[in-house]
Amino acid sequence: MKTHGVAELTVRLAGAAYPVALPDEGTVLEVAITGQSADGRFRIRVGSIALLASAPDGSWRPGDTFLATIRYRNGTLFLVPNPVQPRVSDVLPSLGLPQHPVSTFLVQFFKAMNRRLDGSILRSLARQALSYTDRPLRAAEALALLESASLIPSEEAVEALSDIIEGKGYETEAKALAYKRLTSLINHCHAHSHRWMCIPFDKEIEGKRLHGSIRVLYDEENLRVVQTLVTVDDESRLWDFSLDSQSCLFNVYPPPDPVVFDRLRVYLEEELRLAGISKVVYHDGIPDSPSIPSVDLEA
Repeated sequence: MKTHGVAELTVRLAGAAYPVALPDEGTVLEVAITGQSADGRFRIRVGSIALLASAPDGSWRPGDTFLATIRYRNGTLFLVPNPVQPRVSDVLPSLGLPQHPVSTFLVQFFKAMNRRLDGSILRSLARQALSYTDRPLRAAEALALLESASLIPSEEAVEALSDIIEGKGYETEAKALAYKRLTSLINHCHAHSHRWMCIPFDKEIEGKRLHGSIRVLYDEENLRVVQTLVTVDDESRLWDFSLDSQSCLFNVYPPPDPVVFDRLRVYLEEELRLAGISKVVYHDGIPDSPSIPSVDLEA
């Protein structure tokens, strides 16, 4: 979605020139600039409706798309561009963070918790996560979970929580007890209105041993689940899923055969559609968020 233009587009509604049913006042729709006529007006598409609109020179170009609010006044339709929210990658420099998947993950983690983007905290977490060269993204999640629970992110705690997330490291009874205590500390923390709960699992399904964890972000003020993260180790591959009310992002390492992968994606789409999740996307890193609305920045 291109956003260099900020000027509103106007459409003259002269008599029966536009006999189609136009959107209601206040409706937000995507506007696509499809071309430009000889007289300088823009050919646009609003939903399924094609119109000719006027705008100041240089404000828009064919190929641009943007979200706009519908307004009417004195026989004119106004398409008022909605304020553009920055993408995660756009705010990293202002926070002093490198353009790296670890930085993107941490900003998205704080965003999901409705936390202030505190540059000093994020830089410290990113610096520590990048020191774990074997699994920096997992370390980033462990560090962020520990920080959100007001726990000291010692090297031992980061390694332990990374193991807990992936469902491994329970070789001895003493270690299993220590991991249980750490999980309990995180699950019972109420330092923020949005809190994480980590639920490890280890079970056998159809002859295959599965271990990993489910992490749930719960909004205590509005009594709702905001996000669910699931990690599954099936002893041949490591799977990661991130789910909200509308979408599922997933990653698997090592990737399966392309034919198997296509069947898997179709299966996921069909199963998750039953739960109201319409968007299933595979990613091989941390995808950039489309926007980060309503989050304070503090360098």
